[in-house]
Formats: sequence, C-alpha cells, structure tokens
Amino acid sequence: MGFELWDIETRNLVETFESEAEARQAAADLIALNSPAYPEATSLVFEDAAGETTVIARGCELGS
Repeated sequence: MGFELWDIETRNLVETFESEAEARQAAADLIALNSPAYPEATSLVFEDAAGETTVIARGCELGS
C-alpha cells in the first residue's frame, strides 16, 4: 500500500511514498523544477493492499 508518483509520458514510476502529503510535496517540487512539462506528465495514484490503483490527481490537478 502506498502512494506513487508516475511520469505518464514515459510510463515510469518516479517514487513511492507512505503519505499523500509527501507525494504531493514531491510532485510540487518536480513541477517547480521542470515546468511547464511536468504538470501534464505527472500522475499521483494510490495502490491498495490488493494491488488495485486509484488515480488521485493528474496533470494540473496536482497544482491545486
């Protein structure tokens, strides 16, 4: 179980996190360092114990 930050253009896992707050902070840092490309190339998902994933935020949603 955990939160995952994905680069959806390359389909690569960027990093995993224990909390949504940590994942959102990392996304904000990546967006700030790599704007304007990263907002659209980033997705935050939650993976549960069964391995099912749920998209929490994608692209510009991460900045809000």
